[in-house]
Amino acid sequence: MLHKTLLLSLCVLLFACEQADDSVTIPNNTSEAGPDAIAHCDPVSASISVRDCDAIKQQIANLVGGDAELIAPDEMYRGDTRKVLLDISPTDTSDTIDIEDGDTSDASPGDQVAGFAVKIGRIMEARLSGSGVRIVPTVPEQQDLGASRVARWEWDVTAEEQGTHQLYITVQVKALTADGEITRVDLFNDDKEIAIRVKTADRVSDAVALVGRQFQTLEGALVSLAALLLAVASVAAAARKVFRRDKPKAALGAEDEQASDPS
Repeated sequence: MLHKTLLLSLCVLLFACEQADDSVTIPNNTSEAGPDAIAHCDPVSASISVRDCDAIKQQIANLVGGDAELIAPDEMYRGDTRKVLLDISPTDTSDTIDIEDGDTSDASPGDQVAGFAVKIGRIMEARLSGSGVRIVPTVPEQQDLGASRVARWEWDVTAEEQGTHQLYITVQVKALTADGEITRVDLFNDDKEIAIRVKTADRVSDAVALVGRQFQTLEGALVSLAALLLAVASVAAAARKVFRRDKPKAALGAEDEQASDPS
């Protein structure tokens, strides 16, 4: 009887636990959480309050649509400097960039023009980075687009290392949290491959420089060896002097007699 009672109690307890689990609701998105709850916010790729994230999302939704055009070389020779340009303008205006045909008026021979869609805000920032190159912006990377919403960014790119490298372009817009704090939202990220080649004259210079470095290394090794041998000889000479000074005079006299005996 006791066993049956315990079994019945256990069944009742398990049933109650299942009912409790079914009654628990776990919010699966930020809209179901409180405004002060901290959650991941995709536009800024960080965990912030739901209120701040909603404010940023609303600002992004209010941005106007635009077109962008990136003009950059496909290949460069080491030591050369070329310009990389980024133009942004609103869609369906007289200043719109024709990304279908590709406006190549500012492109140099060997440049490639890539068009893409992008949202446009008042304060925007564009950054160019990459490997194997030195990049110097020639205009401010953060710009106020004003009422026209048209802007151009320029960078001087100098090829430094031979090989295939990547250029990375990032476009951001300034946004405000619910408390008025400034943050930046990534609108566009992309990369472009660039090949850096070496001219024949530079190859010859590289070979000559390599031989010179190897010769300097060999010369340095020989100088170090000569210095080591000189140091060993000096130590040996000093040791002989000490040995002769400390040797008994009788022994020295015997050596002198042996040396003077003609037989």
